Amino acid sequence: MLLPFPSFKALELHDRPQIEAITGDFPNYSDFNFVSLWSWDTRGEIAASVLHGNLVVKFTDYITGEPLYSFIGTNEVDDTIKQVTALARQQGISDALELIPEEAITKIENPEDFEIAEDPNNFDYIISVDSFTALQGQEYEAKRKAINQFKRAYPHVVSRPLDIKDEETQTKIIGLAQLWVELKGHEALEAENELKAIERLLQYSYIFPPQGVGIYDGDKLIAFSIDEIMPDGINALGHFQKADSRYKGIFPFLQKENLSELQKKGVQRLNIEQDLGLESLRRSKIQLRPIEYHKKYFVAVKH
Repeated sequence: MLLPFPSFKALELHDRPQIEAITGDFPNYSDFNFVSLWSWDTRGEIAASVLHGNLVVKFTDYITGEPLYSFIGTNEVDDTIKQVTALARQQGISDALELIPEEAITKIENPEDFEIAEDPNNFDYIISVDSFTALQGQEYEAKRKAINQFKRAYPHVVSRPLDIKDEETQTKIIGLAQLWVELKGHEALEAENELKAIERLLQYSYIFPPQGVGIYDGDKLIAFSIDEIMPDGINALGHFQKADSRYKGIFPFLQKENLSELQKKGVQRLNIEQDLGLESLRRSKIQLRPIEYHKKYFVAVKH
């Protein structure tokens, strides 16, 4: 059971029903998704509390690792901001709250009391499953071309659903993730944290079974995508996607195969998360033609 604010407790698996009872009333913001929270809590630093029925979370910044506070909810928003901000200031943490969903911002009663700014680096990108699967129109021409070239170059490569709970499959996923890091040359800390997050998701896949698609060259796994279908059956959240980039065109092919599998299950919209202000990531997400964004904001109390 989560504690009432200002007390916090470390995230535990049995907190999932209470957290999802709150977040389930909102669009599937990636930051507050329980599976994402659990997977990325690789150092046990995420903590949660409840204030006015809102979920308050103490995060660590995805890039810097510095602590920050956020919340999701629409109850007594002005007071929630003021109380959480006061705690952050008392602890020497930035008194600007981050990752605040748009739904909370619209419920602020006295906006003149606050500094409010969009945080586009953390907007979640939402793409249409049907549109990308069809790949029709000029806007998808580059994707169609890349996929066709991939199929001609690698006619023996096949796609199939992943049994993510299978031990051998998990070993292949981790091995490919490690290769992806080597090929991309990511900084050690960032790479280590993401690998741990993937391992943590796989370790607990029996509790929250994710949806997975793998691309195989013979028995060799050369790409995978791991997603979570939301309870409404219409929306999904993309957790991890990795590929052996030495196969030219592998990412567009993986995206098409993954979305085709989601479409078969009735999913209409996929949240592919934020770009974190990384230009290469932003370009790749924009190329997937988002149909909307889950907007997030910075909020601070005016002094």
